Amino acid sequence: MKKFVLALLLIMLPGLLAAQEILEKIEIVGNDRVTPETILYYLTVREGDYYVTDQFRRDFRVLWSTGFFTNIKFEETPGTRGRIVRITVEESPIVKAITYKTGKKVKEKAIVDKLKEKDQAILPYSYYSPYKLQRIKDTITDLLFEKGLLASKIDTEIVKQGKNEVNVLIKIDEGPKVRVGDVVFEGDTKILSSVLQGSMKDNRPTACSTGSWARTSTSRTSSPTTSTGSRRNTRRTATWRPPSANRGLRRSRDGRSYSRSRR
Repeated sequence: MKKFVLALLLIMLPGLLAAQEILEKIEIVGNDRVTPETILYYLTVREGDYYVTDQFRRDFRVLWSTGFFTNIKFEETPGTRGRIVRITVEESPIVKAITYKTGKKVKEKAIVDKLKEKDQAILPYSYYSPYKLQRIKDTITDLLFEKGLLASKIDTEIVKQGKNEVNVLIKIDEGPKVRVGDVVFEGDTKILSSVLQGSMKDNRPTACSTGSWARTSTSRTSSPTTSTGSRRNTRRTATWRPPSANRGLRRSRDGRSYSRSRR
């Protein structure tokens, strides 16, 4: 029986191979800085190989992950001896220069050092990526929060320069330093509020940090003195929670409230 199956396969194999189409030609269109040899380097198929659709799907994902292109399109048409695959690309812009417009608390050097530490720095004449720029904004936001600048705002501006080149401008508005008035402990716990209060270092309103809120009273009202010497009563309530990662902390549009999520 096994010999019969083997013989049957040997008889059918030439027909199956003849039915499978050949990749006759690969055409590359739209590239400028990226050479055809570079594009072919990321493909696992070559002219003369058998045409396999799934293989081209995998190659598409690999080519997209390089970040060289903002748009890639694979098209296949019948040729004289097999299939012709046309790869049409649109190259990502080149970053000609990146500029940071910072405030007084966080300087450009501190930002650049933090980005280098996380391997996120944008180098001149590298490919522009909106995804990478968003990661940079997140890192700068974390750095600002560490300084207590929870009301800060980051804007980016992309200015086109020359042939498919851009300048990236990152503008940082530090805003006022957010101060905590009252702290409210939420949740059921066996630990008394007085014990939690005693574990905190200061009972005066101070600039809040990302690890804990520096305020020990759950109901006390702060009364800062104005420049004219008069006193005005203000009451701000903040919720104290254990230290956690800065990522996920979001500021409301009016800059008055913040929330943290696990998304």
